[in-house]
Amino acid sequence: APRVLLVRAYLAQNEADAAQKIADELIELTPGRPDAHVLAAGVALQRKDNARALAASNEAVKIAPDSVQAWLAKGEVHERIGQREEARTAYRRALAVAPQSTAPAAALARLELAAGNPAAALDAARRAQQAPETKFEGLALEGDVLMQLQRPAEAVKAYEQVQAARPSTQAVVRVYTARRAAGMAAPEQVLVDWLETQTGDVSARLVLAEHWQSTNQAPRATAEYEALLQKQPNNAVALNNLAWLYSVAGDRRALATARRAHELAPRAAAITDTLGWILVNEGQLDEGVALLREAAAAAPGAKDIQYHLAAALARQGKGPEARQILGRILADDAPFEGRD
Repeated sequence: APRVLLVRAYLAQNEADAAQKIADELIELTPGRPDAHVLAAGVALQRKDNARALAASNEAVKIAPDSVQAWLAKGEVHERIGQREEARTAYRRALAVAPQSTAPAAALARLELAAGNPAAALDAARRAQQAPETKFEGLALEGDVLMQLQRPAEAVKAYEQVQAARPSTQAVVRVYTARRAAGMAAPEQVLVDWLETQTGDVSARLVLAEHWQSTNQAPRATAEYEALLQKQPNNAVALNNLAWLYSVAGDRRALATARRAHELAPRAAAITDTLGWILVNEGQLDEGVALLREAAAAAPGAKDIQYHLAAALARQGKGPEARQILGRILADDAPFEGRD
């Protein structure tokens, strides 16, 4: 167990070579453990060593032909290296081994969607609903497939059944997301109703706050972020978004709030951008531009951030550099803040 945890820790830090070494040691010590070979297959995939990944997953199913995890690992390896038919066979074996599990059905649905077989993807999701113990997991999966097929109104019906039977944060957020994608009236009402009784649900409150912010209802968004931060004062995303709203409203708390968010997540480009832009707007150009350069380098495809840098450089008297950046981000018709 300690070695398994160590492998996962190395993978989380993107140190795949170190993870491979520990995984190999685990196999050497316990060659008959299928989970050791499953772990090794995952490590090899991350290292893009496809042959090693395939060998490890093959060994896992050889040792434990009734292991759903072994067949899922084998299916994932085949899928990742573009062998869809072999992946499909492995996932079906996993489903035969554990018909009560939704993991094989989810894997099959994902594979069929990627292969352009939406009917087969829905069939996999609906098969998971046939067993009473996995009915609602299957319904959630059906909703996920329908969302990927851009059929959100149908997804709403599936998600609402899940929420009615097994209410949870994940379920209510899925209902909201599908309702909004379907263009339904007041999609946020499900979140409002949920939070009336689940007042401590920080995740749902963050989604509601972001909804109000994205629909230009700043006072409501501000109130939700402030309520959220009462429960979770170190939520960097909420602090960042609240700092932005404070800045737009001319609230003097903007800079301190942005600094706090940046202290908590200094490598997040969006958070660095918010602090840099607020500094620029408060006349602290040197520090602001330095931060905006950092954010722009970390997120070269984020046109809002590139625009902020260009505008700040123009204020700093660096017109040629600003025009060069603007030329790049105006090269296509993609919208971004400040384009107009």
